[in-house]
Amino acid sequence: MKFYNAGYLIISYDRELIYKECNIEGLSQTILTICNGIRPTFPDYWFFPWCNSNKNDPIAQMINVRLKISKEEHESGQSFLDTLMEEKKFSWPNTFKNLGDARFFKRNYLKGIENLEIISLHLSEEYRTDFLMNEREENDFKVSIYDFLESSLPVDVENDEILGFDICGFSNNNFYSFIHNNLQEDFEAFGKKLNDLSLVDKYEDAK
Repeated sequence: MKFYNAGYLIISYDRELIYKECNIEGLSQTILTICNGIRPTFPDYWFFPWCNSNKNDPIAQMINVRLKISKEEHESGQSFLDTLMEEKKFSWPNTFKNLGDARFFKRNYLKGIENLEIISLHLSEEYRTDFLMNEREENDFKVSIYDFLESSLPVDVENDEILGFDICGFSNNNFYSFIHNNLQEDFEAFGKKLNDLSLVDKYEDAK
C-alpha cells in the first residue's frame, strides 16, 4: 500500500505531560499520540507567548521551566519557525515539512526536554483524495499539512518502520485522536487490541 508523507512532529512520551482531564484508562504505559489535546507537542501553543492565553496552565509552565533556553534563544526559535512558515515548511503550531528542520529545532531549542522523539506522519493512499478535498474547502491557514500532502509523492513504508496507526480527525491545523474521545473502550468491546504505544496495530483495524 502507498502512503503519503504529511510532515514530522516532535512528541513526548512523558506521562507527566498528559492533560489531567484525559481518560487514559486501559492504555499502555507508553502513549504515543499526535493529538495535542492529550499532550502538547513540541513546539505548540505554549511556545508562542502571543497565543498562550492561559498563563496558569500547569503543563505549559512545566515545559517552559524545563526548556532551559534564554529569552534570546526563545525569540530565535520563534523567528526560525516564522521563516519556515513563510517558506511553507512549517504548519503552525507543530508540524515540520522536512526532517532536517525538525531535528534542528529539537537540537537547538528543546535542549532541556527529555524523552522526545521525531515521528513521521503518513496518510494512506485511499484517504488522501478525500482529505485534500475537505481541506481545500475548509482550511483557512496559510500553511497546513494540506500543502505537504498535496506535493508529497507516494512511498512504500516497510512494516518494521510503522509504529502503529492513529485514528484522527483534523480541524484548525490540529489532530484529534480517538483517545481524545475515549474510544479505546470501543476497541476492547469489539475485541481489538492496541499495541504497546497505545496505537492501532493493524491498518485493517483502523479503517
